[in-house]
Amino acid sequence: MDIKKYNQLADHIKPKSHKIRNCINAFVYGGFIGAIGQFILECYMNIYHIDELKAAPMMSITLVLIACLLTGLGYMITLLNMLEQGLLYLLQVLPIV
Repeated sequence: MDIKKYNQLADHIKPKSHKIRNCINAFVYGGFIGAIGQFILECYMNIYHIDELKAAPMMSITLVLIACLLTGLGYMITLLNMLEQGLLYLLQVLPIV
């Protein structure tokens, strides 16, 4: 089999890319997770009456603890399959505190 026939066969078998759907999912789910983080941040700022600089690490730790809890209970794989690219994008842009 020559290279040209192989490439045609590989292109035919390769699954189709869903770039538009993936972008929409990343936008929606990433925004949802960001809104949860913002809600936690606002709660810490209002309950403990601290500024954003002190509440941000607490919010990050809370999100990590939620992820640990979901992993321990066995729900994280289901959540990752559901959220797909949105969660991966958020993990890339989340500031390291």
